[in-house]
Amino acid sequence: MNETQAVNETRKTQDAQYRLAAKEFGGAIGRLAYAYEHDADIRKDLVQNIHLELWRSFKLFNGRSSIRTWCIVSPIIRGRATCLNKNGEPRGAISI
Repeated sequence: MNETQAVNETRKTQDAQYRLAAKEFGGAIGRLAYAYEHDADIRKDLVQNIHLELWRSFKLFNGRSSIRTWCIVSPIIRGRATCLNKNGEPRGAISI
């Protein structure tokens, strides 16, 4: 297998893992976003950011935790679960 094939296989796995996680834990991600932000427009952006970071993070997922832990509790996801406040400035995530 050459490098291009390896990258394509990794991407397929990453995409498949994300799709399964998003389907199973999408509701929990929405509730997590609600805990961070009550403004509906900002919360929508936050949910998108969480999903993007979740998809990106599956490059690093090695199965040493459950998918649920990876999606909901992971510091990788929580640490990047930030959005802009109403003034357009970055706002840090709160601990859960």
